[in-house]
Amino acid sequence: MRKYDYDLIVIGGGAAGVAGALMAASQKKKVAIIERDLIGGQNTIINYTQQVASRISQLLFRAREGASFGLNSDHLKINLPSMYSEIQSKAETYIELKRAELEEAKVEIIRSNARFISPIEVAIENGTITSRKFLIATGTSLNTGEITGLDEVGFLTPGEIYLGLPRIPKVVLVVGAGQSGIETAEFLANMGSSVILVEMTERILPKEDPEVAKIIEAKLGKKKKIKILTETKVLALENDGVQTLPTGRKTKVVKAILSRGEQRKSVRVECVVLATGQKPETELGLENANVKFDKSGIVVSNQMQTSNKNIFTAGGVASVKEGKKISDNPFSSYEKDSYEGAIAASVAFNGRSKTVVENNGFVRMTNIYPKVASVGMTEDQCILAGVKYTAAISGLTQKTAIWSPNAEDGFVKILCNREKKILGATIVAPDADILMQEISLAMRNKLSVVDIAAAPHVGMSLSEAIRVTARKLL
Repeated sequence: MRKYDYDLIVIGGGAAGVAGALMAASQKKKVAIIERDLIGGQNTIINYTQQVASRISQLLFRAREGASFGLNSDHLKINLPSMYSEIQSKAETYIELKRAELEEAKVEIIRSNARFISPIEVAIENGTITSRKFLIATGTSLNTGEITGLDEVGFLTPGEIYLGLPRIPKVVLVVGAGQSGIETAEFLANMGSSVILVEMTERILPKEDPEVAKIIEAKLGKKKKIKILTETKVLALENDGVQTLPTGRKTKVVKAILSRGEQRKSVRVECVVLATGQKPETELGLENANVKFDKSGIVVSNQMQTSNKNIFTAGGVASVKEGKKISDNPFSSYEKDSYEGAIAASVAFNGRSKTVVENNGFVRMTNIYPKVASVGMTEDQCILAGVKYTAAISGLTQKTAIWSPNAEDGFVKILCNREKKILGATIVAPDADILMQEISLAMRNKLSVVDIAAAPHVGMSLSEAIRVTARKLL
């Protein structure tokens, strides 16, 4: 019998990889995790720091709004180095906790790139290692698209924005108005930048329901002075010299050439932030391991098994499933990726396991103010899939509501089928993430809108909006 160096090698140290490694280690397997960058995962750390940075920037913005309540905020300032020091400290603490967790479980951490040279062997920086099983959890990386002049001019990523800028730029172009782009644009606007937000589709947050785009666009455009350009592409970027600011400081200027249909226009900004979506990290020599993949990701079964029965995949890189999608709305999050990683590692060492991935109930978040939380299918997806549904929506500030007098513009929307089972939901509210837990739990446990409508809810609170919306579907 062949002897292997490890029982399981995990490629990628993000949420899915760490969860898979810990699951295998708990079964007394010899495990190694290969990570070229940060334990905890680049995208997870970016999302973590975004939430910290967003909270700080929102406090700053709302403090400046205090004038409408008679508060004097004329001399309000922010110490940028101190703010970024706090954000970086929290990120480092998170990374250290994950590293310590792996070491305590006796998982070997290997700092290296990895590439398959056969179905049982990978090359690392100082040699090759073998394993009985593999878990690919390499996640995704920024898809920069095709913008002429991008390499010459340069750009920033959302992660670089949150982890430290020497100063806040006066004028910024944010490319992409999905979750990441919206979060970045709001953060920069809160910090005092003039933001131009460009989105190539017909609305911002295109993966969410149209009602979300309408209310968030109003918030960002009118209140935070973000200039939103939809159905617009960035064709090219050019260096356009330097300018002298009123403070006397000189800064470079970038000219961005935009197109909307047949129209062309240019804008001048200090810097460009790319939030143009993600692509799966599949540059691993997968063809040498007999693993099927395409531009969308690695093909997996509903047990996260690839075309090679000894190789499993989890997280953002596993975006395709043979025959049927794993999720009605594919996306990546810390909770969902961790869940997939743990299941993949469990199934890998239990050939008779009937456990399958059920991604229903995982919440998608856009961490702005107000927050946007979604679960399951949207109306667009129901229509595209030919799924019959009924929808109900309740505004948080409607006069017939009895919930919190402090409610701002927002809503609760629920979709259900003929059997009253929940197909999906969206909440726009300051605490949308907390409110959505009720609906997530109901979906996960196959409860119906009847159950939600019958459950007691706290009066004079935003949670009452969920009950009212569910009752509309009875």
